[in-house]
Amino acid sequence: MELIKLKGHTYYIPGATNVGVYRFKNGFCMLIDSGIDNTAGKRILELLSKENLKVKYILNTHAHPDHFGANAYIKEVHTGTLIGASKSSKIFMENSSLEGMLLYGASPMPGLSARFVKAKHTPVDIELYPGSLELLDKIFKIIELKGHSFDQVGIATEDNVLFCGDAFFSEEKMAKYPFPFVFDVREHLNTLKSMMDTDYDYYVISYADQIPKNPKALIQKNLI
Repeated sequence: MELIKLKGHTYYIPGATNVGVYRFKNGFCMLIDSGIDNTAGKRILELLSKENLKVKYILNTHAHPDHFGANAYIKEVHTGTLIGASKSSKIFMENSSLEGMLLYGASPMPGLSARFVKAKHTPVDIELYPGSLELLDKIFKIIELKGHSFDQVGIATEDNVLFCGDAFFSEEKMAKYPFPFVFDVREHLNTLKSMMDTDYDYYVISYADQIPKNPKALIQKNLI
C-alpha cells in the first residue's frame, strides 16, 4: 500500500477500493471513501501515520460497504474524524442492514449479511449536496453522479482532480463483469453523458489498477 501523489495536495491509495486523500497543511487529511473493513482501515492508518497525517474527514461517494466499511474503525482510532455523505447515503450508512434488504427485496438471506453488503453502522456528520463545500479553508466541489447508486456523488478537489466512485468502470472490470451493478440505468447513462462535458486533470475511479490515461474514451466505452 502506498500514497501516490496526483497533483498539488491530492493523492490516492491504490487498493481493492481506491481511496482518495487530500492533504491539508496542518497535519490533517481527508479521505474519499475508506475501503471495505477494519483491515483496510488499519492499513490506511498505518500508511498515513508514516506521513504524520491524521484523518479529519471522510467523504463517501456512496453507501456501498466496500466504500465506507472502514469508516467506523478509522473514527474509533481518530476520534475527531467527521464523516460526510449524501442525504440518502446517510440513511443506508447509519442503518447498514438496509443494503441487503434493497438487494434482496426482503429480509436478506444469510449470504447477504456478509461484509460485501453490510458494514458497521456509521453516523454521518456532514450531509453532502451538489455545489461547493468548504473544509479547513479549502473548497471542494460535490457533483451528482447518480446511477450506480441512487445518490452517488463525486468529490472534486481544488487541484482539479475528480474522485468518481463507481460512476464508470475500467476496461478490466467491464471484461470481468459485463453487467455491473447499476441501480438506475437511465440515471447512470445520464451521468456518463454529463461527465463527457467535464474537464478534470484526473478522474479517479474506485476499481482500476491505474488512473485512466484517457478517461473520456473509457467513459464512452461505458456508454456503449
